[in-house]
Amino acid sequence: MTINLPMEALRSFAAIVEHGSMVKAADHVYLSQSALSLQIKRLEEVLGRPLFLREGKRLALSPAGGTFLVFAQRMLTLNDEAVAAVAEFGEDAPIRVGLAQDFVDGPIAVALAAFQDLQSDASLKVQVGFSSALFASLKRGELDLALGFGDGAGADEAPLRVDALTWIGRQDLPTREVLPLAMLESPCLFRDAAIAALDKAGRPWRIAMETRDLSNLRAAVQAGVGLTCRTPFWSDLHTLDRTAALPRLPAVATWLAARPDAPRNAEKLAGLIRTAFASTSRSAEA
Repeated sequence: MTINLPMEALRSFAAIVEHGSMVKAADHVYLSQSALSLQIKRLEEVLGRPLFLREGKRLALSPAGGTFLVFAQRMLTLNDEAVAAVAEFGEDAPIRVGLAQDFVDGPIAVALAAFQDLQSDASLKVQVGFSSALFASLKRGELDLALGFGDGAGADEAPLRVDALTWIGRQDLPTREVLPLAMLESPCLFRDAAIAALDKAGRPWRIAMETRDLSNLRAAVQAGVGLTCRTPFWSDLHTLDRTAALPRLPAVATWLAARPDAPRNAEKLAGLIRTAFASTSRSAEA
C-alpha cells in the first residue's frame, strides 16, 4: 500500500531536530506547540514508529527517527528545488538573456528599451560572454535567449543577419612583414577566421595582444597595437579596404536562439530583437 507523507509534518519534524525542542521549532514553523505535537503524532501514526524518545525534558531521536531524518531532509530539499524550478517559468521571473560582447549596445539596446516600455514590471538578467559558451548555456537550460555568432544550432530558421568580416586597424600595419594581431582569446570565431585567412594567403603573423574583454580589444586596436577583424558593428573604428592587400575574410551569421519552454515574455523580447535587427539591416542597405 502506498503511503503519502505530509510535507508540512516533515518540515516540522526537521525543525524540531534542528532547534532541539518543540517550543523553538513551533516558532520557526509558525505553529502553536500543540499543533506541532499533533503533526508529529500523526506522522508517527503514518510511519507506525516513534520518531522521538523523551530523555527527561529533552527530546532525542529514536533509532527509527534517526534513519527517517536523512530521508526527510532529502525530500524537503527536493521539494524546495522543484518549487524554485517551476517558479522560474512565472511571468514575474527574470528573463535570462545571453549576449555576445559585440551586442551590448546597438540594436539590442533599442530592443531592451522597447521591452521595458511594454513590460514595465518585467526584469532581465543579462549575461555577456563568448557565443559558443552562451549557446551551450542555453542548451543546458541556464538561459532563455542567446544572441551570438556561430552555426545557428538550435536557433531561428534563418539568421538575424549575415555580415562579411572586415579587417580593422591602423592603416600602416598591413605593410609590415609580420602582421601584428590583436585578438580575443580562444575560442573565438573571429580569431580563427583571421588566422585561417592569413595562413591560406601565406601572410606571416603574430599575436601582439590577446584579451577576454572586448573593450580592451577596442582600445588596443584604436591605439595601433594590432589588426583585428570584426563585423560592421565596429564601423566606428578604421576599417581597411581591399587595397590594404589583406586576404578576404568569410561572412558570419548572427543568430538568436530561444529555449523551447522559455517564459512567454522571452518570446516577446525575441520579437523585439528581430525587429530591431531588421531595421538595422534596412538602414544599412539604404
